[in-house]
Amino acid sequence: MEQLWGGIGALFASWMGKRAVEYRRIETIPHEWGTAVTVQSMLFGDMGDDCATAVAFSHNPATGENTSYAEYPVNARGENVVVGIRTPAPLTTLRPTTRAQPEGWHLRGTLR
Repeated sequence: MEQLWGGIGALFASWMGKRAVEYRRIETIPHEWGTAVTVQSMLFGDMGDDCATAVAFSHNPATGENTSYAEYPVNARGENVVVGIRTPAPLTTLRPTTRAQPEGWHLRGTLR
């Protein structure tokens, strides 16, 4: 846990670093915007039909609508989705009887 908080602190401390300030100047990014940290847990989503991986967004990535959105592919890794090998399904299609990660059912309403 100490390493995690150290990494988070380092990221925020880097915001005013010389390279970061110059990058924002070149790209016309206001210094007031700030930065963010994403903490995630890695897992194996390609270990069979009872495994899945998922991605969640605070806004719908297709429409920009301010509503949570998540999707998952069964028996696949994230890069399979990115390169177009697999098409994910919306998390709203996950049912308690779905073989892929049935314990994920309870997460549907906790995205926000």
